[in-house]
Amino acid sequence: MVIGRIVFSMAGIDRATRAVRAVVRAVTPASGAGPRTVAEVVAAYAEHRGRPIDVRRQTLPVGVFGMWLRNDERDLLMVSTGIATPEQTLAHELGHLVLDHPQGCSSDPDGARAAKAEREAESFATLLVRRVTSGGTAGSVDAVVDELLG
Repeated sequence: MVIGRIVFSMAGIDRATRAVRAVVRAVTPASGAGPRTVAEVVAAYAEHRGRPIDVRRQTLPVGVFGMWLRNDERDLLMVSTGIATPEQTLAHELGHLVLDHPQGCSSDPDGARAAKAEREAESFATLLVRRVTSGGTAGSVDAVVDELLG
C-alpha cells in the first residue's frame, strides 16, 4: 500500500501499531495525561525501561536524517539539523529501538531486511506522531490505522 511516497505493508503496520500501543501504555500514567511531544515520549520510555536514551541534534551526512546507536550503557538517537521533520525523524529512530531492529547490515547483502526495518520504523513514527499530536486519545492509533488502510 502506498500513501504519499511511503510504502506500508500490512505486517509492518500491525507490528508498528502493537509497538506504539505498548509504548503509549508504558509511558502514560494512570491519570491519563501522557506525553505531549515525541521527545517527552522518548524521555518517559527511557525512564520506564530503566536505560538512558540520549537525543542529539547534529549535522549528519547528506541524505541521513537520523540514526540510532546503542552501547552497553545507553541508546543514542541522533536527528540531523536543518531537516523539515525532526519530530517524525526522532519517532522513526525510536521505532528502530522499540522494534529492536538489528544495527548494521553485514548479514543483509541485498538490503531486504533493512528495507523492511525502514518501513516498520516509518509506520511506527507515523502512528506515534499522530497519537501525540491528537492529544493521545484512546482510539487515535486505531483511527490512524483505519485511515491508512482505507
